[in-house]
Amino acid sequence: MALKAILFLGLLLAVIHSPTTVDGRSVCPKASTFGRGSFPDGFLFGATTSAFQHEGAQEEGGRGLSIWDSFTHKHSEKNNNLDGKLGVDFYHHYKEDVQLLKKLNMDAFRFSISWSRIFPHGKKDKGVSETGVKFYNDLINELIANGVTPMVTLFQWDVPQALEDEYNGFLSDHILEDFREFAKFAFNEYGDRVKHWVTINEPYEFSLGGYGTGEKAPGRCSKYVNEKCVAGDSGHEVYTVSHNLLLAHAEAVEEFRKCAKPATAKYPVCADGLRKVLKYIKENYNDPEIIVTGNGYKETLGEKDVLPDALSDSNRKYYHMRHLMALHGAVCEDKVNVKGYFVWSLMDGLEWEDGYKTRSGLYYVDYANNMGRHEKQSAKWLSKLLEKAPIQSKVDLESRKEL
Repeated sequence: MALKAILFLGLLLAVIHSPTTVDGRSVCPKASTFGRGSFPDGFLFGATTSAFQHEGAQEEGGRGLSIWDSFTHKHSEKNNNLDGKLGVDFYHHYKEDVQLLKKLNMDAFRFSISWSRIFPHGKKDKGVSETGVKFYNDLINELIANGVTPMVTLFQWDVPQALEDEYNGFLSDHILEDFREFAKFAFNEYGDRVKHWVTINEPYEFSLGGYGTGEKAPGRCSKYVNEKCVAGDSGHEVYTVSHNLLLAHAEAVEEFRKCAKPATAKYPVCADGLRKVLKYIKENYNDPEIIVTGNGYKETLGEKDVLPDALSDSNRKYYHMRHLMALHGAVCEDKVNVKGYFVWSLMDGLEWEDGYKTRSGLYYVDYANNMGRHEKQSAKWLSKLLEKAPIQSKVDLESRKEL
């Protein structure tokens, strides 16, 4: 079976291969209004979440601790005095949240797998959580049953705490074999249904924030950078971790190729700059196929962080409008092979070192009232934008001709 190729890792762009033109002509249809119909057939619109930020259920199903569990517990003052254990309880509400995707008229959903939910101690030979494996199987099956394409991220910054304790996580090359084993397990377990994979989410942010400034887990840095850091070497560890992230990516790619199952992975990037970056990739990287795997607008609401005021998020709406228009120009005028756009994020969640103080979701999560989900202005706008035109029957078309 021919591979669709994992080419790189990073922030926003997944790279694969296939044309967007037919006989040199753009495949973008002409549309009277801007919306789904302005993009080529098969263009994927999706939304995203991540395991630690949204799942919750930290102590259920045998899940082991991650470095972010430890970090948020230590700095709970940043999380409205919550330690992140609930996330936004996606673990228990995933079926309802899949319905939110459908309400948005989304085609796809990107989520990450919690390494320590599958391997509680970070290693396969130290035990596999069947409950954790089942959760992701159930989620994938629920998505497919509802006509939503799954895209899976292997690593979104949540190193198992057991590996951090054993050899300092990504500071050691011992992590390469453990990450490869984790990737292999995921490919074999879920690869029959998951055709799009992301290896490592935003490696630059992970290495700089976790080992350069100490603002992200595991919170290491030099004292001259951040007095709160109790250990670390900003001038050295950032590069060590970055090096090991690249090698871990390569290990996962090699393991993936053995599985011989089609898939995608990721790349880095902003609205004026987005079109330029896409065109640059087309011209300098042999015209690959690209998926924008995560783009979003984060804001702090302060005293307006109450219902119903918080549902009025016009800035987020216009942010995505500008980026989609830039994307349309890249696809239809520059003829860049962009095949999808994923919004970060489906719902509000724990925004890493910002805790619950900032919000990025299309749906507002009411942390004080059972994590209730509420549709924001941006979600209503996007749902309307992505409406699919009704399919006309042959009989109906013939009737119109007669008229």
